[in-house]
Formats: sequence, structure tokens, C-alpha cells
Amino acid sequence: MNKIYIRKQNSPLLQDVLNLMNTIKDIQNSASLLGWDQETYMPSGSVHPRANQLVTLETIAHRLITSKKARILADKIESHIGNSNEFVNGIYRTFLKEHKLAAKLPQKFVQKFTKAKTYAIESWKKARQANNYKLFENDFDYLTNLKIEQANYYGFSENPYDALIDIYEPGMTHSFLKPYFEIIKKKTIDLLDFALGLSSVINDDFLFNYYDCDIQFKIAKQICDKMGFDFYYGRLDKSIHPFTTSFSRRDVRLTVRVLENDIRSSIYSAIHEAGHGLYEQNICDEYYRTFLEEGSSMGIHESQSLLWEKIIARSLEFSNWLFPLLKENFPTQLNNVSSLEFFKAINKISKSFIRTESDELTYNLHIILRFELENDLLNKKIKVRDIPEIWNHKFYESLGLMPLTMKEGCLQDIHWAHGSFGYFPTYTLGKIYSAMFWNKIQSDIPDVFKHIENGFFIPIKNWLRDNVHQYGKLYEPKALIKMLTGKIFDVDDYHLYIQSKLSSLNK
Repeated sequence: MNKIYIRKQNSPLLQDVLNLMNTIKDIQNSASLLGWDQETYMPSGSVHPRANQLVTLETIAHRLITSKKARILADKIESHIGNSNEFVNGIYRTFLKEHKLAAKLPQKFVQKFTKAKTYAIESWKKARQANNYKLFENDFDYLTNLKIEQANYYGFSENPYDALIDIYEPGMTHSFLKPYFEIIKKKTIDLLDFALGLSSVINDDFLFNYYDCDIQFKIAKQICDKMGFDFYYGRLDKSIHPFTTSFSRRDVRLTVRVLENDIRSSIYSAIHEAGHGLYEQNICDEYYRTFLEEGSSMGIHESQSLLWEKIIARSLEFSNWLFPLLKENFPTQLNNVSSLEFFKAINKISKSFIRTESDELTYNLHIILRFELENDLLNKKIKVRDIPEIWNHKFYESLGLMPLTMKEGCLQDIHWAHGSFGYFPTYTLGKIYSAMFWNKIQSDIPDVFKHIENGFFIPIKNWLRDNVHQYGKLYEPKALIKMLTGKIFDVDDYHLYIQSKLSSLNK
């Protein structure tokens, strides 16, 4: 794919749409900035004014996108869409979709939901810290009912869950995903005993020594910089749950979780979030302050982070580059350890509780569990109060482990506190997409492994920029993947990759 160049448009309709879109985007980004602050530096006692601030901003944005002016523009767009170049069509398509969705939500609902998730984030933090689900339960229950209400407002053909999945992955449905997830679950379980056997002789004890948190954070920042993340337009901070927030391609914030007794967490969460950050920083500059200044979908977004974190950063070549840096900073902890031993340790297959620290093979079992729970919650097959018990039962059924604390069970992720029902499936979609992209990258960059071993990641960054990042939300995920790989959806690429990774552990 070639870099896109956009001519300045003189259409009065386009200018009117852009003017309104720019204002809405500024307000939304301001709300996102307050959200980032809440998860990083906001004092815990400040939740009440923060909730009011967010409600005010979200209300203004909702009023603008559903205003009489927006309705008039939407009516005009209906007769023009498809008759212009890709940029204009993309602007019209995204404006129309956002307008129609917002118009289905009453303003009072937007206010209730915004306030509810602001309080839920704080109660989740307290519940997680205290290992007490009851501290989160009421807010969680209220949010779940609001998400069911939202799905009903949006409308759906088969399943209320579809309306929420579509927010993150346009056109995706529960009925489409379920059979693929069942295939992935079966193949994972079929491979698990073999993988555990290979891993039983791998020593990873050295990963869980004491590692100074400040030094870890410094290394994490060095790696992000080496990947090409631009710290002039971004920053890295610490949070309970790693995440990325973008307020424009010129202001992208990453956070990591640093654990003093697990060096994997800071390194690989930083790489994961830098994958998101690179996407945001390399969207076409002319999409600034428009609805196109976002990723194609969360599945595509997760493919970028998982490509870097799982496929590239857990390769032997990456380990050969990274390990000397780690050993230089932690000579005592990594004494008598080789880069090959480090590579095997970070890829060791084991049954574990925490999704973000799980291995490549079992990771999808964590996602499928959440996918099933979300579907049952939204279809009122289970109740919020029973989540800890159901979670533990399903987790034991899938992985043979029984969580002993809420931190390693149903309170480990912040997504439900955000009201982000429908997001979890995009992680597994991201793994599928990333394997498809990786095949194409290896074809287009024959020396890619040599580059990785030398710590020269710019060819990969540039390939992703030219083929994925620059397009932002211009193309929907199916169109982008088809354009790039010639295929729409292929789980075989992912399974071939996993089998290859398992073989490499047998060296």
C-alpha cells in the first residue's frame, strides 16, 4: 500500500461536517484526558467532582452529535456518501454512524452511564485492593443493567451482546465468533498437555526474583523508544492495569504495571501498550480532530499490540537483543542465565491466573471465559452477584486452577468497571489478525529476524505505518485485512504460528 495524500476539499458540506466533528472530537479527547488522570494521578477522594466533569463533557458532546444541525448534515450526507474520494467518504461514513448511534441514546442515559462508570472504576480499585468483591458488586450490577439498556436502544437481530461487540469490532456478532472460539478452545486444550510437557523442563524461577521497580520502568521506556514510540508526543506512566489513551496522534499516553517480583510484567506490558501507541502516533496527520483519527477497530488495534508483545518480543531474536540489556541492569538476578534460557522462560507454557501475564497458548482460554460470561450477563442467564463463583467454576473447568483471591480471579481486569462489554473478544481477534499480518511482514521484509536481533525495529514500524496505521478508521477491519492479506479471517495462520512457537521450545 502507498502513503495516502489528501487534497484540500472545498465542499461546503464537508467543511460543515468537519467543523462539527472537530468540536466533538476536542470534547471527547478532553473527557479522555480526565479519564487518564483518574487512572494515574487523580487523588482517590476526587471521584465526585471528576464524575460531574465527565458528565458535563459527555453531555455536551452528545448534544452536538444529535443536534438539529447534525441531523441536517446527516440527511445531506445520505445522498452524497459513496460519491466522493476515500477520505470524504470515510468522514461521511463515520459521522453518519456516530450520529445514528448517539441519536438512539437519550441524554439522561448518557449522563447516568458516564457517572456510573466513573464511580465503578474507583470501587473496582478498592475492591481489588481489599480482595472484596462486595465493594464493586453494586456498581457492577448497575453498569450491567445500563449496558443491557444500551443494547436495547441500539437494537439487534439475534443477541443484545451483538450491539455491544459492534462498538469495538464493526460487523462482528456472537454467532460468528462462537464457533471460531470453540475451535480455538478445542485446539488449545488438544495442545496443552504436549506444551506443558515441553515446558516442564524449562526453568523460569529467575524471572520472579526481586527486580528494582525504578530500573524496570527505565528499561521499559528504553524499549518503547527503540520500537519507535515518540516521547516528544507521548509519555509512559504506571497504573494498576496497563492501558493506552490517545488524545490525538500528537498526545499518546501509555501506562504499565510494574511488579517487583515479576520482571515480565513491566517489559511486556510496555511493549504491548507501545504497539497501541505506535498505531495512534502514525495515523495520517490529515485525520487530526476527526472520527478517522482512531484505529480501524479494537481487534485491529489489539493485533498491533499483540504482534509486538507476543510474536516479535517473545522471539529468540528479540531475546538475543534484549537479554544483554537486562543482564547489564540486573547482573545478580540473571547470573548464569543465557538468552536462550530467557527466551524459553518467557515462552514457558503454564496454567496461570492472570490474563495479561499468561502464555500465548492459554491466553485465549482467559478471553473465551470472559466472552461467555459477558454473553450470559447480557442475556440475563446469570447474575452479577454470582460472578465470583461462576468465574472460579469456569476457570477450574478450563485450566484446572481455582483462584484463591479476587485479584487473580474476577477482579483482575478493569474492563467491566469501564462498562467495556464486548471488548474482550477483540483480544483473540487481535491474535488471529496479528498472525495474518506477520505472514505478510515476513514476505515483505525477508531480513526481518535479522533486524529484530540487531534491535533495528524501524523497518517493522514503517511497514505497519504504511500498511495499517496511517489509514486510521478509513477502512473497516474486514476491508483492511482483505486488502493487505488477500483473506478476511483465517484462524489457521494463528494455529500454525503457535505450533511453530511450541517447536522452538524443544531446541
